[in-house]
Amino acid sequence: MQRLLIALLCAFGFQAAFAADLVVPQKLNFNGETYYLNFQNTEARPQVFEYTLRGETVENWSKLLTLQYAKDMQIDLNAYGAIAQQQMQQNPQILASDVFAQNDAIYIRQVFKPVAEFPHYESNTHKSFISKSCNNELINYITAIRYPAENTPLERIKQDNDQMMEKLLVDTWQPTCR
Repeated sequence: MQRLLIALLCAFGFQAAFAADLVVPQKLNFNGETYYLNFQNTEARPQVFEYTLRGETVENWSKLLTLQYAKDMQIDLNAYGAIAQQQMQQNPQILASDVFAQNDAIYIRQVFKPVAEFPHYESNTHKSFISKSCNNELINYITAIRYPAENTPLERIKQDNDQMMEKLLVDTWQPTCR
């Protein structure tokens, strides 16, 4: 999940002036569940903040929220969406994907098949938008669910992915920057 977005963001140029610092929430609520900050890398481009359910880790999670803050990066959302679509079509790990624009954001869905390095299915939904409160910097708001590689029907994963996208489309979380 992270590899695709980081590659996409590195394809864009950087801007140094007027960058804002993200006020990193210690917890996020999504779809009736509370996620807690469990990992952060503010040196990465984009900056990465990962949230897990209580008792889970970023290595062993069932559901995960990820915020990526593209500080100091010049991003065009339409170009970002087009590149995402192209890269997903070329990725053999992705079983299903979709990219669409709605409400000033780019939305991405992905279902990854199990491979040796990641022996489980993974369902992701993304909302990528330009945050006016963060000096027009890009925010990626990503949800992920893991499924056992055995005895999990792909149709169920796709249905869950659709439901997560419906929740993401109506989620009102917005970042705060200073």
